[in-house]
Amino acid sequence: MIKDYTTTNMEYINTQQEINSFNGVFVVTNFLSLTEIRNTEEMLDAGEWNPLNRNSRNNEDGTFYKWMPLFEEHKKTLKNRDFKILEYLDIKIKNILWEHVISNSEHKGLYVRNCGIFSSSIATPYYADNCYPVDSQNKIISLGYPAEHGFSCAKNLNDVKEWKIRKGFEHLKYSCILFLNDDFANGNLVFPALEAEIKPERNKLVIFPSTENYVHGARPLKGVKNCFCSWYESK
Repeated sequence: MIKDYTTTNMEYINTQQEINSFNGVFVVTNFLSLTEIRNTEEMLDAGEWNPLNRNSRNNEDGTFYKWMPLFEEHKKTLKNRDFKILEYLDIKIKNILWEHVISNSEHKGLYVRNCGIFSSSIATPYYADNCYPVDSQNKIISLGYPAEHGFSCAKNLNDVKEWKIRKGFEHLKYSCILFLNDDFANGNLVFPALEAEIKPERNKLVIFPSTENYVHGARPLKGVKNCFCSWYESK
């Protein structure tokens, strides 16, 4: 049975978290307790709004995604329990940001712009969350991934002349990826400019700036990789 999370019982569920960082990237292992990660997986798998771990995918390329702005007015679109768990994940991630990542001056203005689930069985092209790639003829490189959100990305970084700030995303500061499973092979998270790769492991949280210096993608994989993603702004 899924626990009914409330804001009063969020902070006493301790985990054996280990936090490491390199070049502005923060990696948190054992981010959630075993109970928390199981409850999250159960909610995500059963939620009508986000059918993870099912045979169907809503993209021909083998990907599934569902983004949900985490605001009070969206409660009506989710089951109350589902909203609470998403809200809970948001607060736990913000605690990491406040304690280990951002400066004190950013605390007050930090808020979640969007969050959601991304499920994939393919390699992910390269993109920066607050930018779009432009080629040598100043044309936007767009693979339509995901199309309705206007994300532009590049399969080959050699095709990119520069990355330009996306209109409306000027205040986007941090991107967060929480891996929810590891019953797949490969699929490493890649930061080409940093010459770094991160192995996706269940219950591992990765936080990094949403800028062109942190263009990222994912290696090909065998199986299906499920992630909870969130993006934070600070004005």
